[in-house]
Amino acid sequence: MARGTFANIRLVNKFVEKAGPFTVHFPSEEKLPIFDAAMRYKQENVTAIILAGKEYGSGSSRDWAAKGPWMQGVRAVLAESYERIHR
Repeated sequence: MARGTFANIRLVNKFVEKAGPFTVHFPSEEKLPIFDAAMRYKQENVTAIILAGKEYGSGSSRDWAAKGPWMQGVRAVLAESYERIHR
């Protein structure tokens, strides 16, 4: 479940140049799949947050909607708006 969270190929992360399930690990600035970055942050004991735009979580499966990010170590989501399941 955690590996499939944020795995959509149309996901757009403003830290990387193209669409896909990738992010940048800070402070190393290494481009990684989101799951790998999340696991590295957990291993480093770094609390993760998500900065999102509009309609965070739209299209997500109900089982994964909140559990997946939690399993990846996300403790807060700051978004302009949220899909109903996340409210």
